[in-house]
Amino acid sequence: MSVKSIVKLIRVFFFFSVLVLSTGYSLYANSFAEISKKANEFTRKGKILAEIDTLLKMRNLETMKPAEYGTLTVRAAIKLQKLGKCQQAYDELMKLEKSYLMQIQNNDRLVLMTHKHRIIALCGGDADNLKYIIDNWKKYLPHSLYALILSDYGKRLESGIGVNKSFASPSYYYGRSIGEILAYKGRQYPIEPISRASEFLAVNHQEDFYDIIVQPVLRAYDKKRLNNLHPNVFNFVVANWNLQLTHQSEIEYARRFIKSKDKQISKFDAIPNGALHDYINAKLLLSVLNFENPSFVWDKIKNDNRVPERVIKWFEDVYLLYSVFYKTSFL
Repeated sequence: MSVKSIVKLIRVFFFFSVLVLSTGYSLYANSFAEISKKANEFTRKGKILAEIDTLLKMRNLETMKPAEYGTLTVRAAIKLQKLGKCQQAYDELMKLEKSYLMQIQNNDRLVLMTHKHRIIALCGGDADNLKYIIDNWKKYLPHSLYALILSDYGKRLESGIGVNKSFASPSYYYGRSIGEILAYKGRQYPIEPISRASEFLAVNHQEDFYDIIVQPVLRAYDKKRLNNLHPNVFNFVVANWNLQLTHQSEIEYARRFIKSKDKQISKFDAIPNGALHDYINAKLLLSVLNFENPSFVWDKIKNDNRVPERVIKWFEDVYLLYSVFYKTSFL
């Protein structure tokens, strides 16, 4: 090969290398660690759709270990469930089961199967498998995951969908979940179980117990130890905001934080389902309490493309009720 040909070959190789680097493709671009890091960055910024897109599009069946591929898939499915996109979450889980789940070994497989069944249960599917896991798999699961599935099952019992409530009550499983959290001395991040248990206490008029449970989390939040754009944290603080207004009549408290909640929710590319419902309810109620026409709030909500049509339909009657309150307040 002539010197001229070698120079040309080097130029072609250099051009291709620059092209690969500029488009983001490299030997390590799709590694588990890199994908997790990129997804975590989106999580911190409230970009849930971007996180899901990263997890699903950057995973690679050919270059990853089965457990790594499964972990990324389940993480995406969990976020889809939090957005109310249950069908898409279910589809991803079923594709995982058909392709890779059976190849995963040991506790990794048990953990991923546990997440699969908790997502299915929270989406209104069969909860029997989740109950079986609670009764039989405790010694195989991480402590935080076991506390979480107890609260998952309590939430499912509370919804009353497809479970026999004569045999158990939500309070029993919420109580066990909180007990597991208190018993564990290691590092943990139990926002979701605490949030669910506290909501249950509030709606059942257990204000003292409610305050005991939520205050440590609220103090950590006020000291900026928690990421206020993490879906679990945002669900918790917005639920507390709504519950303080609706169940404890803390109107001034709710008014004081309305601007901060508006600012936080504006940063999400998709709004967590629980926080969205609590936010809409609190905003509509506060508009009436402030002698403002709730139609202004309602029109803004309807024109927000992040609010799914199913949520708008669910709140139509609520909006009409608050509209009646507003109109009759001047009589």
